[in-house]
Amino acid sequence: MVAVFAIGNFVYENIFHVNGFINTLTCNNSYLPVRKSGHKTCYSTETVIKELRINHVLVLDEDWEKLMLACEELDYDKSSIIKNCLQGFFRRYHDYYVRAGILDAEARGMATSEHFTILRDKSEDDLLPYGDKFPDFGKSPIDLIPPLPKDPQYRRGYNTIKLSRYNFVLLRVAHIIYRDSYPQIVGRMIRSHLADNWESAYLPQIARDKLNDYK
Repeated sequence: MVAVFAIGNFVYENIFHVNGFINTLTCNNSYLPVRKSGHKTCYSTETVIKELRINHVLVLDEDWEKLMLACEELDYDKSSIIKNCLQGFFRRYHDYYVRAGILDAEARGMATSEHFTILRDKSEDDLLPYGDKFPDFGKSPIDLIPPLPKDPQYRRGYNTIKLSRYNFVLLRVAHIIYRDSYPQIVGRMIRSHLADNWESAYLPQIARDKLNDYK
């Protein structure tokens, strides 16, 4: 749980964990501590970043090499490159996951706003049970990506992945759809994103950064 009380434009918050997720109040996408006392910290309330706690992500060697090349050449770090992949994935397939969220809410007899805020702030276990039938989510954007092997060499170690509140909800909708582990779901989304964007977006940028002229 979380205890929050406001003073002026700031709040005091206990950092809290819900089913492997951390809620952290931030300002302008960066931490802005104003006062610390024990484990209580004061933050601006302008933006809320959600963090997925995850021990590892499943990524095949060929995709991992691409991610590390992007980190080296385009100045990403290991955490931000995964966030970038998920942002790009949800930007491309936004409509599918939004529709799936709405279908899931309707199948549970819930208002879409209630469904959304529960996935954002609480747990999937707090959603109402399904009514007569499970929703048909249709063909998924990652259906063409086979399940990734779980061998130890493909487990890329991570602690947390930071996401916007909106993409955090879409990722939890994906978890409802696929009923698989987050390392598997995120890994397949990464593979899909790289298949869609590596040659058209990443490689041209890497090539441009090696130029000594405008073209």
